[in-house]
Amino acid sequence: MKTMNIKTRNEIQLIKEQTGITVNKLIKVEDNEEFKRLWTGSKEYFKQNVGVRIERDNYLSFVQKGNQMIAKYHKAISIVLHDDSTLRVATGPNKCLEITRVVVNPVNQSKGYGTLLMDLFLDFLRNQLGYVPQLLLECVGAINFQGEILRSSVSEQTAFFRKFGFRVSNRKHYPDYVSMIRKVEEIERLPMAA
Repeated sequence: MKTMNIKTRNEIQLIKEQTGITVNKLIKVEDNEEFKRLWTGSKEYFKQNVGVRIERDNYLSFVQKGNQMIAKYHKAISIVLHDDSTLRVATGPNKCLEITRVVVNPVNQSKGYGTLLMDLFLDFLRNQLGYVPQLLLECVGAINFQGEILRSSVSEQTAFFRKFGFRVSNRKHYPDYVSMIRKVEEIERLPMAA
C-alpha cells in the first residue's frame, strides 16, 4: 500500500463533498499476485454455484482508527449469496489478502450463512492458489447492509472469526476496534503414483 501524494488534498475534498465523510488519510492499494490470480479465476470458479454470484469492482472503503478516518481505493471480489449476504476480499500487504466485509442479511442471521460464506471463500483460495495465504481483517462493531447499520460487539465478531483460525493481532483500540490475522495454511500434497 502506498499513500497517494499527488492531488491527495483535492481527492480528500472531493470525497467529503460526495460522501460527507472527512478523511485524514487516503491510500491507493496496489494488487498483489495472489489477488490478481483470484480476480482472474473468480468468475469461472463460482459459475457452477447456484445461489452464489461474484461481483468484481473498485471500491472506496472507510476505516476509522481512533480519531483518524482512512479511505482506501482498492479492487475487491465479493461472494454474494441469494439474500445479498456478502463476503468481500481485497489485496492486503505483501502476499496477504484482506477480508473487508462479512455481512449476513438480518433475516438470515444465526442460520449458518456467515459460516457458509467463510467456507466458500476458504475453499476458493485453496482451489485457485493451492494454499490459503495470510488473511487480515478488522472488527469494528458495526457494518452497513443496504443502508442499515448492523451492530454487533467486537467480542462477538472476534468469536466468529476465531472459529476459522483468526487471532487478534492488535487490540490497541479495543473495545472499539481490533485487527485479526489468520496465518498461512499450506495444503499437504499427496505424492503422485508412479
